[in-house]
Amino acid sequence: MYRYAYILGSSAFLLLWVPIFVFRRDLRRQMLFVSAMVALLGVLPEYFFYTTDWWRPETITGTRVGVEDLILGFTNGGIAAVLYEVVFRHRTRSLRKDSQLTFKNRTRALWFFGLTITLVAVTLFWILEWHSFWATTLTFTVGLFLIILLRHDLLWEAIFGGLAMVIVSIPVYLTLFALFPGVVERFWLLHNLSRIMVWGIPIEDLIFYFGAGALLAPIYEFIFEKRLVKLPKTTY
Repeated sequence: MYRYAYILGSSAFLLLWVPIFVFRRDLRRQMLFVSAMVALLGVLPEYFFYTTDWWRPETITGTRVGVEDLILGFTNGGIAAVLYEVVFRHRTRSLRKDSQLTFKNRTRALWFFGLTITLVAVTLFWILEWHSFWATTLTFTVGLFLIILLRHDLLWEAIFGGLAMVIVSIPVYLTLFALFPGVVERFWLLHNLSRIMVWGIPIEDLIFYFGAGALLAPIYEFIFEKRLVKLPKTTY
């Protein structure tokens, strides 16, 4: 039965992803973009980083990574990207002339951003041989620093995104633990972790969710030069 734990846990986030997608039509493009991006790009660190020293969940296909990883990245990415807008009733609009980007060419800025965080992750994990938790944490920090440096108006959205994703993830963990007793000992490589638990959840996972949420919350606005504006009262 444990082979179904991961797919049930990753699919549980659809309970939040789907209602947001249905009722906030103005956020659908944003959700789909970030969902697809995280689902596709997240498979690589899962295969090369996390399953080597952090955790090794069973997949329904019996492979190192599986459809569960795509589902988890897809749901988490979309949720993190729009939670701030949903809770505070905002939407996005183009920055146009009031852009705060310091680079004249947005493409150059995005390439610089992507290559920088990739280089940091690869250097820390493969060259310096850091644990994937510490390598990921510093990579998230560097990525978020670059975003806020270029777009300081996105700071509060990032902080909220990190806290919100921690809150969203906790019920999923607790439900998973109730349905599959002993799943932490079975899936997580606890001998490589701190063994500090919060309600039975490895603290590394909660820190990961904060970092991922903080980085993904403003990523769409950063990439497409959008700003947040309050929805008109008539739409409340």
